[in-house]
Amino acid sequence: MKKIIFVPGFIGGRRDMWLLKVILKKFELIYFPYKTNLEEPIEKIANKLKNFINGLKLNKGEKVSIIGLSAGGIIVEYYLKFLDNKKIDKFISLYSPFKGTYLAYIYSLFLKRKGLQQLKSNSIFLNELAKKKLNNIKVKNIWCWLDPLVPGTSAKGINPKHTYFFLHWFVQYWPPIILEIKKFLNK
Repeated sequence: MKKIIFVPGFIGGRRDMWLLKVILKKFELIYFPYKTNLEEPIEKIANKLKNFINGLKLNKGEKVSIIGLSAGGIIVEYYLKFLDNKKIDKFISLYSPFKGTYLAYIYSLFLKRKGLQQLKSNSIFLNELAKKKLNNIKVKNIWCWLDPLVPGTSAKGINPKHTYFFLHWFVQYWPPIILEIKKFLNK
């Protein structure tokens, strides 16, 4: 059974993958656990993801796919561009703030979290991430112009698919988007 790793976003959790598990039942969906409050720098979380993937029991030559939701997509992209991408064949990002999010500014007024600071528009971290190319991975990026947390083209990444479902908090539960993910995984 093909393995899919799910990386949740800021303040997300295991519950964010329940409908994905139902619709993607022909796949083995694996949850990547990390402290989703983004206290740690994204680089450190990505290193934990690397160790997590290296700890999976894979057959020789077996590759896994990975889904990154919101900030989870940024963690995954950093992992793939800077740490390792040899065990991954496909990457799906959902509403990930590749060009930043205003939410990082708002939360930063009250919370001093390094990973959250890195998600501010025009941060050094996001600019460096954007400069590096992603090679040898099939990518699908699902985004929405009307997303209130990651507005405009901020979530538009590699191989973009625009949707009009603008509820950032519920994108992982929207069946048409999950079917789009399933179609991409089955290619």
